[in-house]
Formats: sequence, C-alpha cells, structure tokens
Amino acid sequence: MPIAGYDPNRKEVMLYQTRYKLADLDETEQEIFDTQFATLINSNSAVERELYEDRRQTIINGIRAIKHDQENPAFRGLNPADSELGFGFIRPTHVKVSGSQLTVWGTSVTTSWADWLGSASSGVGYAISANAGLIHVGFKSLTSPQPFLSEVNIKIGRTQLVPICVRSLQIGDNKNQVAVYPTPTVYALKREEFLVRIRGDVAGTDYIIPMGFTVGLGRFLKSETATFVT
Repeated sequence: MPIAGYDPNRKEVMLYQTRYKLADLDETEQEIFDTQFATLINSNSAVERELYEDRRQTIINGIRAIKHDQENPAFRGLNPADSELGFGFIRPTHVKVSGSQLTVWGTSVTTSWADWLGSASSGVGYAISANAGLIHVGFKSLTSPQPFLSEVNIKIGRTQLVPICVRSLQIGDNKNQVAVYPTPTVYALKREEFLVRIRGDVAGTDYIIPMGFTVGLGRFLKSETATFVT
C-alpha cells in the first residue's frame, strides 16, 4: 500500500508554470521514506516538524522529480551508496555564496537588497551540482534574541518569485515563538541556477538556514565537504 502522500498515478507536477516529471517509488523506496522521514524531522521545534509534515506530499513529489532528473537511481534515504539517491537537510556545504561553498550559516544582512545564495556575479544564481537537487520550504534563524532578516527574493532558473516578507521571524509568530517561517515550496534540479537575495529593516549578522532537503547521489551527500559537479 502506498505511503501517505504518495500518488503512484501522478506522473508530473507543476510549480510556478514549470512542469516536473515524476519517477515512481517502488515498495522498498516508499518504506525507506516513510520510516526515515519521521526520524529526520525529529527537530527541536514542533513548529518545524509540523511544517515538514504539512509539506509531506510536496516533499515526496520533489524527491520523485529529482529522482527522474538524476535518471532514476534507487532511493535509499539516509544511507545511499555513491550512485544511489539519498536525502538530508540542506547543509552549508550544499549551497554557494558569491560562488563559494559555505562552511557556516552566518551572513551579513543590510537594509538594501543583496545577493545571499548565488554566484560571484551580482544578481546571478549559482549552479546546483549535477549530483543533487534542492527542495526548499522556508527559513529559520538561529540569531537571538531577534533575527535581522525581513524579506527574501528567490529565483530558480528562469522562474522569478515575488519578494516574500519573512518579518514574522523576528517575533516568533507561532505557538512556540521560534524563528521559523514557511515560504512557497521550490524545487531546484541539477545544474539549475538558484538565487536568493535578502534584506533587513536593521543591519546585522544573522544565522539564516534555508529549510528543506538536499536530495542527491550518495557521493555528494556523504561528503563532509560536498563536491560540486558541473
């Protein structure tokens, strides 16, 4: 029996006028996701867990889209072989700032729009590794007592979203008053350009985390410092 949120009859999904073809998940892959997804999202914040649970179907479809994009390797969750597909939270080494991989999440937020995740060229996204894809669902800040992030602007390939207000990060506008804010889910496939621009109402150093999953081949995910393949 398919896991909750998995529709074997659905072969494609549309996000923001982009159609993504979906690979099938066999019974073993469904069982791996069902077991390991619950383990992976056992975060410190109930609000964060609820966000991931709420996006469960969209996350499954994202894994299927990336699986298709990677030419259908077997999905093996948290323990993939080098040529198998796995998943994990987005780590600093999975993204680039000014064309260089991050080692920590801390970044300077100013009152003017500026690139955060992107290439060395202003206003241009960095290319996702050929061995991976991203499923992005929101933002989290580790800055205490108050985050600085106010607005974000996301572009994936040719798809430009409208700027998103995330000021509620600053007031913990949820039942646990934690700095987590959901944004529309986006998929970024291999070699696709991914750009995130940010601004604040007050300048300062913020420890911003893009919430979501990196879905990629084991050789990419298992590395302490991921190797980007073009």
